[in-house]
Amino acid sequence: MSLSVSIAKTHEEKQKIFALRYHIYIDELMRNQAFANHDLKTIQEPWDDTAHLLYVKDDDEIVGTLRMNRKMDGPLEYEELYELEKFTPYYPNSISMTTKLLVLDKYRNSMAASLLCMSAYEIHREWGLQFNIIDTRPHLVRLYQQLGYRFYKENINHPEFGNAIPLVLILDDLDYLKEVRSPFQRIAKKYENKKNTAEFFKKQFPKYYSVKPLFSMSHEVLWNTFTEQVNIDPRKVLTFMSGFSSEEATKILAQLDLLDFERSDVVFEKDDESEGMYCILEGSVEVVIPGTKGNQLLAILSQGEIFGELGFVSKIKRTAKIVVREKSKILLLNQKEFVKLEANYPSLALKLLTNLFSILVNRFNEKHEALMEARAVLDTVLFDYTKDINHNLGENEMSEEKTKGSYVVSEFADSSGELDRLRFQAKAGFDLERKMFDSFGINHGSEILDVGCGPAFFANEVYNAYKPKIIHGIELDTNLINIATKENSSLPAMKFTQGSVYELPLKDASYDLVYSRFVFQHLENPMKGVKELKRVIKPNGLVIIEDIDDGLLFLEPKPDSYDLVQNTSEKIQKELGGDRLIGRKLYAMMKNAGFSKISIKYLPVSSLKVGMEAFIFAAYGFKFDHLKRSGASDEMVNKAKAEFFDLVKNPDAYGTLMIVFAIGHV
Repeated sequence: MSLSVSIAKTHEEKQKIFALRYHIYIDELMRNQAFANHDLKTIQEPWDDTAHLLYVKDDDEIVGTLRMNRKMDGPLEYEELYELEKFTPYYPNSISMTTKLLVLDKYRNSMAASLLCMSAYEIHREWGLQFNIIDTRPHLVRLYQQLGYRFYKENINHPEFGNAIPLVLILDDLDYLKEVRSPFQRIAKKYENKKNTAEFFKKQFPKYYSVKPLFSMSHEVLWNTFTEQVNIDPRKVLTFMSGFSSEEATKILAQLDLLDFERSDVVFEKDDESEGMYCILEGSVEVVIPGTKGNQLLAILSQGEIFGELGFVSKIKRTAKIVVREKSKILLLNQKEFVKLEANYPSLALKLLTNLFSILVNRFNEKHEALMEARAVLDTVLFDYTKDINHNLGENEMSEEKTKGSYVVSEFADSSGELDRLRFQAKAGFDLERKMFDSFGINHGSEILDVGCGPAFFANEVYNAYKPKIIHGIELDTNLINIATKENSSLPAMKFTQGSVYELPLKDASYDLVYSRFVFQHLENPMKGVKELKRVIKPNGLVIIEDIDDGLLFLEPKPDSYDLVQNTSEKIQKELGGDRLIGRKLYAMMKNAGFSKISIKYLPVSSLKVGMEAFIFAAYGFKFDHLKRSGASDEMVNKAKAEFFDLVKNPDAYGTLMIVFAIGHV
């Protein structure tokens, strides 16, 4: 790679720059551009006529560009938005605007952008200008602050990009460039640097003069800024810092950007790329879904609450629009700074992620029941409408093939490997689920039923942890019953019976607690199974259905074979009567079955917590067998496995899933 920077002088050079803009804005970022020429595939704007266009090239290919406009040469881009007259007497002859900084995706981790910025700064110093104006999106504020740019006014509503943050660079303020450790200071030392422009800024913009980036402060000053000047203990106010020491909290604060927003500002739009997580320090915001009839309000968030965290941990696009309700101060942790945090303080980064997952789980738990209540109304109507039809079609006359569901260990190509996966899943699963099971009130007098117990690896973990009076396992597969009986032969409190979840060979009201783990995703008629669990539970007893929902499963980066493996597994399981999205449907089923009180809880499991190899083994292991059963060759299956497990070597790879617990009280 051999990068060099030049100013475009020829028509051909400028046309290549306009074509690069089109490629990045339209083809890559899919943004609307007012001046896009879709026939020529270029973006040329009126301000280009008087601009100085910089470009960086790698050999003969232009890979990045930047536009510089001096006010003395002509109008600036949407200059009425930037209140430039406030810079008088430096306005108009000593002020400029830099826009359209763009770099091809594959060069964004190279020196291309840095070379453009350094060259632009030096050109401005040669011109003898004092102030340079830019605007940017929230996640890029830190980048420009590190160069020496600072706030000088409220955010603007850019005609093309929406909410944008204006910044100004005082070109000859060497003291400030040193304070923020700007790379421009090396160039600035070659020129005369007067203090009158900094004094002018202090007098003209007193509100912003004293605002310093958090990263530029020492840890002591940073902590005092919050605890004494802002009068906030971040550990008590910011939910994601729960349980942090003051030293840990300060290290996190140094990675954050503090942004001001005015009423009606839009922090980000629905479907924007996720570039970071936000936390409200002061003020409040609305979470809305845009629609043809206006915004639908989902929630109001206030001090200490976070938003954008789902995209932060899973890298999905924004699922809602955030509108500021009142003047607010909001902290931003962008993903690049989190990567640095992971590198410098890995245990602290893990602690932060753990808190984020806890917040996500609590948010799911709070909101999910209200959502399920609404869905249950519709599901009840549909259930009442279809139950007579199901009865007429012989709902109770199920063949043996349908009774066994979409999961039979003996039918796996590698049944011994699947047993190993189940043993691992039980051990690792109970370690993760222990806190959840502790809340179920199991004691030495409890009579417990495990429906779909398999080889009873998990039931054994439950017994060893709580020593209940009895654990009775029900399993359709006689081979697994034999394994369970043999492995627990020394434990008289554990017994096993062959039977179906559809027709449990048990009396009514027999058990204090019934649980069924990862069974209902395989059932063709899960509603009938829910009714059977309710039938055998004692009054005041508890029924727990634990299962998955592939809509809450994420893996990044996705292996090339990801969609093939996922889609094939979903197809195979559906053909066999199963449902990979069963988790979201359990609430309505329990409601229709007549449970008096229902709650939905979520347990996050991430590769950071269990390790990437274990995560892939547990979440995707059986799906490779589905791929094999679909007719895929051994070569294709092995290739898919290799692609997934190669992520173990990727330090940036990340996976997470949510286990759904549907808990019904009788």
